[in-house]
Amino acid sequence: MGTTTKKDWYQRVAEGDFSNYTFIEKFGENADIDTGTVPEDIWSQGGVYTFSTTADIDRLSSSSASDTQSITIQGLDTNWAEVTQTITLTGQTPVALTTSLIRVFRMFNSNSTDLVGTVYCFVNGAVTGGVPNTVADIRATIAIGSGQTEMCIYTIPAGKTGYFLGGYVTLSRTGNNNAVFTSKIRTFGGVFRTVSRVASVATGTSSWTYRYPIGLPLAAKTDILLRCEDVSANDTGVSGGFTILLKDD
Repeated sequence: MGTTTKKDWYQRVAEGDFSNYTFIEKFGENADIDTGTVPEDIWSQGGVYTFSTTADIDRLSSSSASDTQSITIQGLDTNWAEVTQTITLTGQTPVALTTSLIRVFRMFNSNSTDLVGTVYCFVNGAVTGGVPNTVADIRATIAIGSGQTEMCIYTIPAGKTGYFLGGYVTLSRTGNNNAVFTSKIRTFGGVFRTVSRVASVATGTSSWTYRYPIGLPLAAKTDILLRCEDVSANDTGVSGGFTILLKDD
């Protein structure tokens, strides 16, 4: 029997040969960060992300009255278990999720018709034209033209251990701008701590990529995010992503 290399094993996981292992790939962009707004997390809404402490994420709406597409939503329920649900938009009128969530980490358009507006998944509250009045209520967005969320934010589900395999950050918009990034984790009941810090400069290395030789273990309910800590000029765009191997406990 031939020797199985690491690459071969990961490919076999991707092909479903090991039912107790899966991958999650997270990526996102924050297209407009100013010197006066840092720090900001890397997700399409912008600003520092607000994490729910209860399963209060329960509404979906669009900024366009013409959006009636089905949106698939992936997240965690009140027991931190993985949940996938598909909800049909009713334009700017909020519609309730089938299952309220404590975390949402991905949404995408399930239909063959492109979205016209921005889609919001949020904690129930007042909206104007389909947009939540309170920015801190927003938990995920599908930006116009994207078709799915772009958010470098994830939480390890209950019953699983995650292994952080690596990630990247980069400047995503033109200009002579520099940026400083951190990756952060928060174990359940704890506080966020920085596990890496890097800088990208437009005049030199505008991107940074790293693969851990051994995956960093992450317990269930651990939050992970990528953050832009500083920028050298207004209107700086940044993007990033990371890969996590999930193993059933």
